[in-house]
Amino acid sequence: MQVYNPMPLELKVSNMSVLAEGGALEAFPASLSLPAESGPYPVNLLSCPHAAGDINIVGYSMTVLGVKSQCRFRDIPQFKQHKYAVKVVPALPKLQLQTSLAKSATFTSMADSGSIISSGSLSLYAGQSHDCAVVLTNISTLQISELLVTLDSKLSKQKSSAFFTWDDEQLQKSLPLEPESSTNLTLHITAIADFLLQDSILADVDTSRGDISRSTSRCGSRKGSTASFSGFSETYPMKTVEALLKFEYSGGPGMDAEHFRECSVSLHVEVQSSLLFTKWDVLPAEVPSMCYLVFDLLNTTDQEMEVYYSTDRCMLIEAEETTRIPYQVERCPLDKVTELTTAGDSIEHICRQHVASLVDIRWQCPALDIAGFASIAEIPWSESMVDLIRMSPIEWEILLNGQLYVANAEISYSVGEMVRIAVNINAHTDFFEDDITLNIQCYQDHQNGVLDYMPLDKFSFEGSRLIHITQAELHQQYQHHCSLLFFCSGQYKLDVFCSSKTIQQDSSPSTIHTWKCTPVIDVSIAE
Repeated sequence: MQVYNPMPLELKVSNMSVLAEGGALEAFPASLSLPAESGPYPVNLLSCPHAAGDINIVGYSMTVLGVKSQCRFRDIPQFKQHKYAVKVVPALPKLQLQTSLAKSATFTSMADSGSIISSGSLSLYAGQSHDCAVVLTNISTLQISELLVTLDSKLSKQKSSAFFTWDDEQLQKSLPLEPESSTNLTLHITAIADFLLQDSILADVDTSRGDISRSTSRCGSRKGSTASFSGFSETYPMKTVEALLKFEYSGGPGMDAEHFRECSVSLHVEVQSSLLFTKWDVLPAEVPSMCYLVFDLLNTTDQEMEVYYSTDRCMLIEAEETTRIPYQVERCPLDKVTELTTAGDSIEHICRQHVASLVDIRWQCPALDIAGFASIAEIPWSESMVDLIRMSPIEWEILLNGQLYVANAEISYSVGEMVRIAVNINAHTDFFEDDITLNIQCYQDHQNGVLDYMPLDKFSFEGSRLIHITQAELHQQYQHHCSLLFFCSGQYKLDVFCSSKTIQQDSSPSTIHTWKCTPVIDVSIAE
């Protein structure tokens, strides 16, 4: 209620309590002092019912200036109702919650906050984990027989279930919880993030021929300040995750009547940036069933960081420095792609999940005594990258001068010797919606980042190296023949691939989809 003092003198009000009808109600009188001609003042009148049933609140009683008065709502014009009906349910147990975390300095912004009886705040680096102990104490005289734990947050359901986890089965084993007894719930908190630099922009640049150590990545670089750690928070802003850990419980006579209580813990987790992917690429490996994922990693902390990857490899990254790592993974099998695309998933999503399940990158900061992981689950892959991640829908068979080419075999010929090339193609036609183009390219890699595709004074093709193949031809084994004559000695590379878009002879590949014969064929020409 809200009360006013219209009198020109201070009023001392004592024994102010609720007037009720219909049931046993224990009142807890309140006393207050009201300055002259002041108000409104809020007043909370407390009472406790002793039995289940219906109770009507009809007014209040008080003592003012030594006179005891009973004020009923029906006699006070300000009250629109003459009584307020309260239904008292059978007795229920009461739960007290405490956490091992520091109490939150700010109140939650979550909508359903009326049941909060405890709070906890925590600061973590992205990828870092922490175990929080939640102590549940039965402070009533009734046992708790049923207990349901749920989580409410603004994160997606998938991220929320990864961010906060607990062992519900172990908690259920502690039931029933007897009066004045406690049990512990271990809440595992993992700072989930996308691990991507905010200004990274995916650019569809074909770098699939490049060497791993020299590959040009397909993403924009960061724009961060390098002045001091105080600037890190502006360059790599901290993210806040709020959640409510809710407990619904019941027991005693109230459970028989299908009633329950609800209480919750407000959680406030600050997530600081740790390790970020600034650039990424996909390159063919030496084995056709494998590929390389190449990442540029940025250490956003103010301390030296150790990065562990590929089972037994370790890389040291200084504060706010970037390094590049290659990660070899198995390509996504075609049967997996077929199965999941039939179920409605996109090929990019399937390949993203596939590589995310294979890549394990972990970091450690010895100076801060913290450790965590970095996930690639949110990295977007371009169409050309996806074509390298999934297994090629084309099975290749290449013969050089009648000899079947074996991956990584040493091949050498002499200047002036005609090299006859036969390419046999077996295609999984379910993956092709259009006609394709077969392209055979010969070039020199000068080992300095320069690839010379058209050294006409060094070799010459006999026959076509660019062939259009219709869908009808793809349903049967397709074969193409051409020859290559070298005029100068040196190291050459043969690149054989198919694309879903016609490629001009005077340009390097720029296609919607490209399927390569991997690895690239190395040819040594002697005098």
